[in-house]
Amino acid sequence: MVDDDPDGSFAEIEHMGDASDGNSGGPLFGTWPEGPYIIGVHSGDEYKYIPTPFGDIVAENNNVAAGGSGMVNMIRKALADWP
Repeated sequence: MVDDDPDGSFAEIEHMGDASDGNSGGPLFGTWPEGPYIIGVHSGDEYKYIPTPFGDIVAENNNVAAGGSGMVNMIRKALADWP
């Protein structure tokens, strides 16, 4: 994980995990001593550059996932509504 940008109960999680076209909707795992947990859902990438007279400088080149407590609450509600 490189950065997280919270927006209410959701967060944009920037990461450098291996991802390619077609991975959208796939899980992003985080590992703790208790085991792995899904911390987000892959949704794309973020590429920012700074133009200069000598060529562009890459400022960011990260993959992006959606996560946060809002994601957890949505999963809990879905499991409760459709057991």
